[in-house]
Amino acid sequence: MKKFNKLIIAVLLCLGASASAQQLPQFTQYMYNTISVNPAYAGSRGTFNVTALHRNQWAGIESNPQTSTLSVHAPMRNDRVGLGLSYINDNLGDEQTNYIYGDFSYSVPITETSKLSFGLKAGFTNYSISPRDPNDPFFNNTSFNKWSPNFGAGVYYSSNIWYLGVSSPRILNTDLNDGEF
Repeated sequence: MKKFNKLIIAVLLCLGASASAQQLPQFTQYMYNTISVNPAYAGSRGTFNVTALHRNQWAGIESNPQTSTLSVHAPMRNDRVGLGLSYINDNLGDEQTNYIYGDFSYSVPITETSKLSFGLKAGFTNYSISPRDPNDPFFNNTSFNKWSPNFGAGVYYSSNIWYLGVSSPRILNTDLNDGEF
């Protein structure tokens, strides 16, 4: 058992050595924010849908993580097609990331009460760093701002009582600051 624990610790250390510092926004209300993660969800509610969410972690602490999301989506006249638009603002300390993405979905009825949807997502990510402390030697009193295109895809199966989705919302793995910071 001790050898197994040592093996687990060694594997975790190796995985941690290859981790990167950038991360996607935290979604604590995923069930209300599906369109931000899976483009196949666009239009799945059968009506015009607007979602606005805000997450304020560690409220009262300066430079705390905050994430805001606004999304709209609806089925088109051909109810097999859905369109959506998402905006996400993610702030963490001196970093700010904005995501603007459009979503397209196409649904195929499987039974009278279930359907399978395929979706595509395309848009831009804006990553910026604006140091709050002008004397911080790491930033050397400079700011950074970059726009990067990206796209995603997803599949979404839904029925009257359950759903299942698989997606990759940002397929391109771009280093947003090109190693400058």
